Amino acid sequence: MNLPAELLTPGLVALGHALFLLVLIWAAFKAPWWHLAKNEDTHVLLGTCVALLLIWAMKAGVAPGLDLHLLGVTLATLMFGWRFAVLAVGVVLLGTTLYGNGSWRSFGWNGLLLICLPVLVSWLVLRFSERRLTSNFFIYIFVVAFFGAALAMASVGVVSIVLLWAVGAYPWHRLMEDYGIYYMLLVFPEAFLTGAMMTIFVVYRPAWVATFDDNRYLTDR
Repeated sequence: MNLPAELLTPGLVALGHALFLLVLIWAAFKAPWWHLAKNEDTHVLLGTCVALLLIWAMKAGVAPGLDLHLLGVTLATLMFGWRFAVLAVGVVLLGTTLYGNGSWRSFGWNGLLLICLPVLVSWLVLRFSERRLTSNFFIYIFVVAFFGAALAMASVGVVSIVLLWAVGAYPWHRLMEDYGIYYMLLVFPEAFLTGAMMTIFVVYRPAWVATFDDNRYLTDR
């Protein structure tokens, strides 16, 4: 989804840029940069950015501003934590915008919707699981990864539809019939891909997953 830039007032443009910039600065300030001291960690982060660039490039356009593509944001959040996820996917958004798949006027709002919102949802699901649910491997895969990705994807769709309707981009019935139904069809693929990739990573490359703790999820207590 890309908010139609022509529908954003100068005030909304400035607000979106300011809010997204604040989040980026906060993430950069709080990020554990010492994790990138190892070349492998840096390569994994950069490789994920490239993979997400390719995923975001494979999209279908229903109408101007109504783009359909997978996000991969929950995957990045679980692999690197919310701070590096915001920064890494921010680079992805920058790359897609430079390529012409988005407007600079709506860059801030796209960052808030496509990055900050799903990162927040994914992180809240992780924290809820850690505090309220049993700590085991299957909870991490099916609740944190699979359900977290589904909820993050769905939240982006719902908020996007509401915002597009609020700014007068399209009437409500068209948003629901021409966009909402098709967008929600992406929820399961997003969840399945995230769950499958996280299963592979925690089994074969657990060091790549910052939010997975062997002692927590694999040790009987």
